[in-house]
Amino acid sequence: MTESSLSDATEIGTARANGIASLPPLQVRYEHESLPSLLADPDVIAVVGFGAAAPAAHADPRYLHLPLEPADAVAPFEVWRAAGPLCSITAGDVRSNGNADYALGALEVDEADHGGLAGAARHAYHELANWIAA
Repeated sequence: MTESSLSDATEIGTARANGIASLPPLQVRYEHESLPSLLADPDVIAVVGFGAAAPAAHADPRYLHLPLEPADAVAPFEVWRAAGPLCSITAGDVRSNGNADYALGALEVDEADHGGLAGAARHAYHELANWIAA
């Protein structure tokens, strides 16, 4: 069983256990396509780039950059897909994308702007609570 099919099976099993009979699968795969071609796919909820070789930023809110360097070579993009109409929402500092079944929210907080780690954590949880309410 591949990593993505295991993930799909886990999502479907969890959905059935919670009484949701036919939750469509969330697909997470690692791909070496170009960022523009990945973001052109209307089923893409998020694309995550890793390390210095990945673009540091992109205008599309579905793109997230993590400065974690890969162990060996250039890391592929992590691509999250789900069928159905997608929408993007920004609530406070949280930007999110999703459909009727799945959502991914992203938040970046600078500790220096909030008096250190504890202040940044308080701010992040406050922002996430507002995003969930929205």
